[in-house]
Amino acid sequence: MLHDLMEAAHVIVAPSRYESFGLVYQEAMMFGRPVVACAEDPSARLFIGESGAGLLAKTCTGDDLATQIQRLVEDPVLRAHYAAASRRAAGMFTRDTLAAQTIAVYRTATGSKGASSNASSSGLPAPVDIAS
Repeated sequence: MLHDLMEAAHVIVAPSRYESFGLVYQEAMMFGRPVVACAEDPSARLFIGESGAGLLAKTCTGDDLATQIQRLVEDPVLRAHYAAASRRAAGMFTRDTLAAQTIAVYRTATGSKGASSNASSSGLPAPVDIAS
């Protein structure tokens, strides 16, 4: 049913202030649908804003969302532009690329430049070592 709905949609609207893994955005991109999302959401800024797969509402309010939705609904050329960008962006976010980015952020946050020499509390390698 989800696939049928995605295929039938002209635009996917994801009014979230926090979409932790960006799954809604990735699903929309798999179907080549332009997305309207909220710029307040860091995942939206990454998946939609940086990839060009849609438009970001400045705030997650009805008025700001409606403005961006209206732009896409009223302008088929603009909608086609963002649909094409959405299809291109779908290939940017694979399990491999997302895993590599997650590990890089983790290493930056922990100050690690490589694998950790510390064992976890269970005596097993730390998760960063397992992911490497």
